[in-house]
Amino acid sequence: MKIYWLRQLLVAGLLVILAVGLDLYMRQFPPQATGVTGRLVLFLTIAAALFACNQLLFYYSQAHAGFMKHRIWNKMSLVIFIWLMLSSVILMALFMLTPLPDLLQDHLWMMYCIGIYFLFIMNLLVLSVVHRLVEPETAAERKLIYTWVAGVAGLAVIFFVV
Repeated sequence: MKIYWLRQLLVAGLLVILAVGLDLYMRQFPPQATGVTGRLVLFLTIAAALFACNQLLFYYSQAHAGFMKHRIWNKMSLVIFIWLMLSSVILMALFMLTPLPDLLQDHLWMMYCIGIYFLFIMNLLVLSVVHRLVEPETAAERKLIYTWVAGVAGLAVIFFVV
């Protein structure tokens, strides 16, 4: 069980390092100045963050054999959507009622960490939709692969088509 926690902490730490690295890159090369290269770097960073989020879930599925077996997962898309909306409302309230915007201007990497949190929740939402669409016997690991592919494909459409 110790190796499980070590892996989870390592991936979470890498996500924070990814946020700090993205902050340093964005300060050095603003997206307006770099054009397509800036979009590509941002796309690859978010794809890597999605991969890390799926790694967290993959390690969890290896440690807990009952992951995604409970019947609540059939309704999980609604539960996660409500969680996502509540998180958004709380974040907006924090922006309006606290000095959070001033703090984030000084430490922009914290905003990237908040973005990774929302990315993780959206990834869970995609996973719950994938869970409902694929056959019930499909392994959780395969569902996680489908989730990552769907997330990266959606991200590519948003970044390069829209």
